[in-house]
Amino acid sequence: MKRNLTGVLLTVLMMGACNHAPQEGTYHLRGMVTNPKLEGRTIYLQDAVKNAAVGTLRYDSTTVSEGRFMFNGKVTAPQVRELFIQETDSDRFPVTLPVVLEPGEINAKIGDIVLVEGTGLNEEMIRRSARQSQLPRQHRHTSASRQ
Repeated sequence: MKRNLTGVLLTVLMMGACNHAPQEGTYHLRGMVTNPKLEGRTIYLQDAVKNAAVGTLRYDSTTVSEGRFMFNGKVTAPQVRELFIQETDSDRFPVTLPVVLEPGEINAKIGDIVLVEGTGLNEEMIRRSARQSQLPRQHRHTSASRQ
């Protein structure tokens, strides 16, 4: 699943680069966390793809406070990153959310629904991810109706 999502991210980023002039500017990533177990936990902004030589590069971190977190920064071109948070330090199933850093207001939701929205490439990533997750169900339905 994560490999498929990374493929979707890279496709969206490449399409965005082809369809838009280079974007340079400031991003504001604001997030809401609805799981009370994540209150006070550190959330990381890190590489979406692990580097074999150095592992996962973490670019920034902040603490979830009152169910909210925020990252701000500048980009010279869109960059694929990932939000990463654990309920405990030994949590084997952390919450991860891919995000495209690009100029503008980016909104993330982490809870029963994990979602990122607000900018063009993030909206496209969510649309493509939703379509991709529906494909297997549609294929199963089509295969079952043939039998």
